[in-house]
Amino acid sequence: MAALFGSVATAVAIFGGGLAVEAYKRRHDRTGMALALAGAIDAWLSLIASREMIEELWASLDQLEAGRPNTFGSLIGENISFQTITLAYASQIGHLGDDLPFRVARFLA
Repeated sequence: MAALFGSVATAVAIFGGGLAVEAYKRRHDRTGMALALAGAIDAWLSLIASREMIEELWASLDQLEAGRPNTFGSLIGENISFQTITLAYASQIGHLGDDLPFRVARFLA
């Protein structure tokens, strides 16, 4: 009877330990993903501010509303480094918890 109890206790301990390790890894994955996305979003906002994109858009508002073509120098060029970060985590945003997946997706859209 003691051997059976010992075997069951060992199996439960191994299973519980495995669950604890997985929960720990998932928490670190979520934290890393959240920090990477927050860094990319902060970099985008800094880029918008440094290129004065908002001012450029406001200055072009009359032309845009009149339907005349307009080019935006601050918007030219791709931001591959930021896209790489966000695309790497795009399939995992749902793991962030609370309303963060919605907020991140809304910002990135």
